[in-house]
Amino acid sequence: MSYEINSSPVSMSTSISLPCSPSMSDYSDNFSGSSGRPKSTNPTQDHLDHWLSELPSLYESECSVMLQSKSLHGITNTVPPKCQIYEEIKMVQEHAQQVSKCFSELCRNIGSGSNKEKLFESVKDLEDKVHEMMKLNYTTKSKVSNLINKELLDLPGFRIKTSSHDTIEHGFEKNIVLVKEHQKIVNLLHDLKVSVARARKESLSKIVQIVTHFGSCLTVMVEIMLSEKVEKIISSLKNPSSMKELETSLVNVMKIALEGNHLCRLITKHGGVHLLVGLLTNNKFHSLKSTILRSIATVCCVLESIRQLEAMKGVEVISRILGDRDSSEVEKGEAAGVLAQITSPWIKGNNYVHGVNESGFYLVKSLTEMCRKTKFGETFLLSSSALANLSFLSPNILT
Repeated sequence: MSYEINSSPVSMSTSISLPCSPSMSDYSDNFSGSSGRPKSTNPTQDHLDHWLSELPSLYESECSVMLQSKSLHGITNTVPPKCQIYEEIKMVQEHAQQVSKCFSELCRNIGSGSNKEKLFESVKDLEDKVHEMMKLNYTTKSKVSNLINKELLDLPGFRIKTSSHDTIEHGFEKNIVLVKEHQKIVNLLHDLKVSVARARKESLSKIVQIVTHFGSCLTVMVEIMLSEKVEKIISSLKNPSSMKELETSLVNVMKIALEGNHLCRLITKHGGVHLLVGLLTNNKFHSLKSTILRSIATVCCVLESIRQLEAMKGVEVISRILGDRDSSEVEKGEAAGVLAQITSPWIKGNNYVHGVNESGFYLVKSLTEMCRKTKFGETFLLSSSALANLSFLSPNILT
């Protein structure tokens, strides 16, 4: 979920980019009853029958969106354990939405020339929500204590007798950027209250200037808060101590990625795709290959992720999996899902994917064979969608 605070009060709106692409389940209700066929007891067959019955009346783009914008049902029905960091990310998002709503209300009041009392009320509401969001990073006594101790250490002649001085320094340095952004926000809120108290209706330029700066700082602060938490999730992929730990980390990466494109970019920023491809090519983790492929497909819905996959020669890896006779159908189906995702024509700027043309013959051959032989509806949908997207990306590849 991306929080882009519209810092100009002229537009009187706050833009929050939410993931809006439909999933297969979003269409299931529309599909039911549209065909004269009796309902099957097999859910997978039902999806396939509905898709085939509606195909002639739908545009190609709509079909592609249905197949590609969201992941299909999970590989297993096991309920993953709760992830504290994921819950923290959700909390940051929820608080950011509340702050964004208050910010938008303040902008509207400024634009409509509201009286001072109403502006003060809007600023106070905004201040309260911002402070609530700031507290998310200082929920434990140790974090607050570290920051306070650092401030005390800066006082002339003041010394604290403690053996944990190095730990205090390290903990503060890690949060110093976020602390600075917090301080900027606090200072801007103070300046905003002072400017509202002094302002006249005919002269609001100072308030507009502060609000504009506030919007920019708020966006940066939310970005840092989310980035710090995403980095912790990605770090768990580096040296997993067991298969169970790795599987849990992969599930957490997918959960975060499904929260929106912005988080997919943060995953990529911290080297998530690089690590996932490394895990995929490591025979030690062969038993989790299908889960790793699903993770890659989930993350690679933005151009930045696709480019990182290219740098790791990801298309060649996918081509080898599709053509490997020892690969299971589940693994090949997930590999087809990755290919379909990274060749999606709806990803802005995704006009060329390195490795597709070079491996085009083998990709088409493998995908066509899968479509012809598979008995699973999901595998057929993913393979046919990958072929369709390849035809968009490189029309001559199917000839």
